[in-house]
Amino acid sequence: MDNGDMGAAGALLDLAQIMVDALEVQAGLILLWHTEDWQVSRPAGAGLPPDDLEQLETLLTTAAPDLLQTLAGARPQAARVGVLPGWRLDTARQQAELLTPWGPLQVRAVPVDGAVALLAVVPAAAGSGWAVRPHVWRVLVRHLELAVQSGQCRARLAEQAHLLDTVLAQSADGLLVLDADGRVLRCNAAAERLTGWHEADLQGQRFVELLRAQPMHWVADSAGANDMPPDLLGPPGEGRALELVLTTCAGQAFYTEATVTPLGGPDHSVDGVVVSLHDVSASREAEELQATFLSVISHELQTPLAIIRGYAELLADGVDTLPPARLRSKLAVIAEESERLSKMVASLLDASRIGAGGLELMREPVDIPRLVRRAVQKVEAISTGHTFVIALPADLPPVLADDARVEQVLINLLENAVKYSPQGGQILVTSDLLSDAVVVHVSDEGIGVPNAERERIFARFARLNSRVVRQLKGVGLGLFIARAIIQAHGGRIWVDAAPGGGAQFSFSLPRQFNAPLPIVFGRR
Repeated sequence: MDNGDMGAAGALLDLAQIMVDALEVQAGLILLWHTEDWQVSRPAGAGLPPDDLEQLETLLTTAAPDLLQTLAGARPQAARVGVLPGWRLDTARQQAELLTPWGPLQVRAVPVDGAVALLAVVPAAAGSGWAVRPHVWRVLVRHLELAVQSGQCRARLAEQAHLLDTVLAQSADGLLVLDADGRVLRCNAAAERLTGWHEADLQGQRFVELLRAQPMHWVADSAGANDMPPDLLGPPGEGRALELVLTTCAGQAFYTEATVTPLGGPDHSVDGVVVSLHDVSASREAEELQATFLSVISHELQTPLAIIRGYAELLADGVDTLPPARLRSKLAVIAEESERLSKMVASLLDASRIGAGGLELMREPVDIPRLVRRAVQKVEAISTGHTFVIALPADLPPVLADDARVEQVLINLLENAVKYSPQGGQILVTSDLLSDAVVVHVSDEGIGVPNAERERIFARFARLNSRVVRQLKGVGLGLFIARAIIQAHGGRIWVDAAPGGGAQFSFSLPRQFNAPLPIVFGRR
């Protein structure tokens, strides 16, 4: 059924009943054809029982194309010229009649705006029907015109509503419509994704209160009202750009660029507001990351460089007079800070490669027990006050991995275990053999990692917010790089509380290589 017919269906049914009452007939039927595409509406009928009306509607619909051509000069595609058996035609009056079991079916063709209608009645008695009350006919035609125009208006409104719904649904930005009190009337799917709230949960809630919008431009005044101030919104129809920090239903804050556009009412009043939300959390995070990078790197690079320069100048001024023991001590400091600087530069390069979308891996069978012993020996040589214990299953199979990269991860975890166990203690390396992976655990007896920090510490430049941690050197890239390396192998890395206190870092390596991240093969 055409949209215009859908809009006019109710009005046509009412008009069919008016025909029955005003003309005092047994039945009244209306069939509407649109001249643009010759789509026919479902007949609207009144007066007789439904089964009888259905039979009459079938008779009328079957003959309709030829009736339209004969009576109104229309040319629907289904017309068969002159094929109207049983019908008596009066082309001068644009009228036709067919004898039916209920009596004569009298039909008239009526051109209306953009359509042609067939109006049919079954008189109740001889002399009734179209032959009486000509003024009623004029009123019926006028009502028909109004019904068609109303249907067309409804169709246009339905199309516009559908277009609006499509725009709302397809928009990548979150869109919310608020009333004058700032309560949510409706929102689109993007707004649901951004806020975590379903539309049904948002409706009727105050936008500012529910999403905890900051900065709080729309706050309650001294009287307790929560209406949005007109001076903030500006004149109706003029949007205003704001930066808002909103909170999802899960309590997570996110940054948005919001455009607030008032909807005008009578007397230039504000009847409502359309709020468009563009999520800028990623760009804001990138800006903060860049600021953190500059801050951390400027400090961490300056420290070793200042030490190296200071000791180098001291040696340049008095190398001939320094005792050999003091000379070796100062050279050792220079070597240590140079190594620290070299590691920092290497970490920055790795972080840059990760940001570029991939890591460079060279796959080969890796003997996990041998790799663990090698890494422990390197860290054990620079550690004091810690006991290293290796407890690995005897049947660990080789894994297909980058030996140097996995050793880099393990050394980072061992060094962290030493660094964050300032009181010493045992550092335990164990492993589990699963059906599809080998899992390596590094446990310590140090300060541990709080539950709330166990995901964040794998982010770039992330460090624990602890007095002990702040006193230790580091840029917060080690775990970020470790996670990228393990994920490039198709595994994962995580942290739990160690059984005896402290932290237990674990990583898995698939026994079958299946990396989800881009890999660049070649020599480093």
